[in-house]
Amino acid sequence: MKENEFLSVINNTLKDNSFLGDDCAFIEEGLYITQDSLVEDVHFDLKTITPRQLGYKSVAVNLSDIASCLAKPKYITISFSAPNSCTNAFIEEFYKGISEICQNYGVKVIGGDITGGEKIFISITAIGAKASPYKAARNCAKEGQVVFSTGFHGLSAAGLCLITNGDSSDKTLINAHLKPIPNIKEAEMLAKVIDSDIALMDTSDGLGDALYKISEASNVCLSVDYNKIKAAENLIQASKKYNKPLQDWIFWGGEDYNLVGTISKKAFDKLDKNIFTQIGEVLPLKDRNVIIKNQKDLPFIDKKVFESKVYNHFE
Repeated sequence: MKENEFLSVINNTLKDNSFLGDDCAFIEEGLYITQDSLVEDVHFDLKTITPRQLGYKSVAVNLSDIASCLAKPKYITISFSAPNSCTNAFIEEFYKGISEICQNYGVKVIGGDITGGEKIFISITAIGAKASPYKAARNCAKEGQVVFSTGFHGLSAAGLCLITNGDSSDKTLINAHLKPIPNIKEAEMLAKVIDSDIALMDTSDGLGDALYKISEASNVCLSVDYNKIKAAENLIQASKKYNKPLQDWIFWGGEDYNLVGTISKKAFDKLDKNIFTQIGEVLPLKDRNVIIKNQKDLPFIDKKVFESKVYNHFE
């Protein structure tokens, strides 16, 4: 799996890799910093997304990483590369999308860079301010904690399926893919109730990815009840319509940008159960990273299952 191989090389080559490992780096000044890149024909297709939607989504994916660290988003910088054929109209619409989401979450654009390139390449750095005295990272899961998630999983993957098939019948699914909502408000709710460090990730690469990575980083087993994972009715209908395995969309679809984590039972009881759902518990690690109860087609996730299912940029 080339992406993990590259990450291993990077970690082993740098003399100081102490800031690496999570979606954001926390620095002493009380700031969280993250960076994400979107590449034309890898992460998006200009035939299926408008410039404004692309601008909005480019920022949303970064704000989601900030949310996964329980930080408050404050600033972004934008690096943008494009071929000579890129028009002023494209740039205007692209930045209208950026302006829209920045206005929604009180974020300021403070700089960036513009260069030429063969295809459109977008790289955004987001900066957030620490909003909790406690740490939120994938290596903080502890035995006895509750495993929780927000939102519905698989909607973005279903939306992409509709888009690629020229099917405009379900705008909710399509918007889930084109205009994702970072869980900033949900992160604020968590920051107010937690009484200790928590494990937390977003589902940019899928629910299965987040569960496995938390387990691996924390050296625990996450036991999850499939029946407690929310499955939207329109997702179920879309999976039947296109003959797609529902569990694949739910666990490996990605780009939903929900939050998944572990938290003490006492703190979880203070959360709004219409927003946060308990889907399992943290157990001692034995031979499986993730146990999935009530799902015969995917009863567990270990390294082999993870590497066969998760999205790989280099394939």
